[in-house]
Amino acid sequence: MRNIYTWGLVTGFGLGCLYFLVPILIQSPQEGVESPRFEVVDNYKGCDVVRWGPSGYAEYKFFLDCRSLK
Repeated sequence: MRNIYTWGLVTGFGLGCLYFLVPILIQSPQEGVESPRFEVVDNYKGCDVVRWGPSGYAEYKFFLDCRSLK
């Protein structure tokens, strides 16, 4: 009786592991991660207004690039 219980426990554990691991292993590898995008969108007092956004996100940050004033 104990051998049947142990065999069922090991089999169930193995099938449970396969249930979670197979989808992870089957997934195609991700393509290379794109670099962040920088784009000049406007001009303010002689400085460029640059929009920066990490690819894949609908989030942008803006900053001034005043290298031309030096």
